[in-house]
Amino acid sequence: MRRAWRVAHVAATVAIPWMLAVYYWTSADRYTIEGSGRVAAHFHMAAAIAAAVLFVDAVVLRVIGRSAAATVPFAIVWAGALAYSLNGIRTFSGKEFKDYCGNVELCIPDLDLFVGAVPFALAMSCAAVCSIVVDRKRRSERLTVEAIHNG
Repeated sequence: MRRAWRVAHVAATVAIPWMLAVYYWTSADRYTIEGSGRVAAHFHMAAAIAAAVLFVDAVVLRVIGRSAAATVPFAIVWAGALAYSLNGIRTFSGKEFKDYCGNVELCIPDLDLFVGAVPFALAMSCAAVCSIVVDRKRRSERLTVEAIHNG
């Protein structure tokens, strides 16, 4: 049961940022300022929910024991993503959005998504793969040391 949970956590760590990037890139509504603001608000809402769930999951898995992609750095990244997304929701929803884009000639509400969605997904994927490699290496070293002491 715990192994399946750890595998699901690693899969979610890799898949969710890519799913959000695909959502952004395939959103037909992002070609107008208002539509782009709606896409940004929806993106940040989904990202905040995902970051909160992955943050709690990483912390709980870390407290229980070692696991790939459930380390303190991952928890910090998810906490930062949650804070950033909560700010994005506030910025691109309702009156705040009108204040943000209402008084300027050039407004690109989804610029942070355009510039950041795919690089964040790529960085999280690489970090998860590296975490898996390090976790496997530590496990094999621990098993080797135990075999030497027992043998």
